Amino acid sequence: MRLSRRSVTAGLAAFPFATCGAKASADRRRFITCARTDSGAFAAVVLDGAGAVIASMPLPGRGHGAAIAPDGRRAVVFGRRPAAFMIAFSVDALEDAVQLSAPAGRHYYGHGCFSSDGSRLFATENAYGEARGVIGVYDAERGYKRIGEYSSGGVGPHEMILLRDGGTLAVANGGIETHPDYPRRKLNIASMAPNLTYIDAETGVILEQAAAPAELHQLSLRHLTQAYDRAVWIGGQYEGAPENVAPLIAVHRRGEALAFIDHPAATLALRRYVGSVAASADGATLAVTSPRGGVVQLWRSADRRLMAHYALADVCGVSGIERGFIASDGTGRLWRNGERLAEHDGWAWDNHMVIARLD
Repeated sequence: MRLSRRSVTAGLAAFPFATCGAKASADRRRFITCARTDSGAFAAVVLDGAGAVIASMPLPGRGHGAAIAPDGRRAVVFGRRPAAFMIAFSVDALEDAVQLSAPAGRHYYGHGCFSSDGSRLFATENAYGEARGVIGVYDAERGYKRIGEYSSGGVGPHEMILLRDGGTLAVANGGIETHPDYPRRKLNIASMAPNLTYIDAETGVILEQAAAPAELHQLSLRHLTQAYDRAVWIGGQYEGAPENVAPLIAVHRRGEALAFIDHPAATLALRRYVGSVAASADGATLAVTSPRGGVVQLWRSADRRLMAHYALADVCGVSGIERGFIASDGTGRLWRNGERLAEHDGWAWDNHMVIARLD
């Protein structure tokens, strides 16, 4: 389904916004996120570096994550699990938006990424009739035609990133079986088997896997990013008994086992739920958010020490910038390093935010 420029522009009338004094930034950074507007409708939104809304586009349902092409000019927004839609568009002007549907027997998990040359899009998907995760492969130069799929190496693949080597996909397989006939039910909590899987982006060959230890098999590995030293940081959501306390942040280096952050106070503050993970522009600092805990934690990559934390109610989306992070919350506020950047009355930002730089 192709959305014409006229239909997209007409849809914008449904999305009034306020910026509380925020002015459009002169820089070329753009932040892509999703929102529920004050009218209750869902939208994909382009923000500038000052938190002002540049443009918004209606979505057929709740959005989740977004993928940005290497040129910074193309983006794809994915529906929230178990959605069957994704929408590709131009970051510059939301022109020539294309809505695509998942093939029969598949739905999207809300995340994806582009290949290093921007020619292909990879999406985490559920082959729900077979209870296995797959990576859908799409031709980004020919209307996002689906051209194949890879095994994700597990069940419930959630976030996926392309590593800095330009050829390896890292996939957080959350381990939770779901089915669109039972939209938000978790069907296999007792037998979960989460893992981190590395996949050759060109061939789909699984290169390496790192599984959570048996005692943490109910820690759903869900969000990830890469630090400057190429270590992958993973945030989890614990599905075990309420009386149990499990570490929620893991770090992985190729060839090693998962290493879990041992910081009881920080773990308790996250309240069993990491909502998003992001690296700073230089990769030296990692931000971990929890909407349930109402907290942003900043960790130093070099020694894995907690550097700072901000108490921000219902915070989840976070993106690294040159000097810190921009975060979003469920009450329409945007934050830069713990200080309020902008506020959009009546809006609720969704879980994730990604940055695009327009050169």
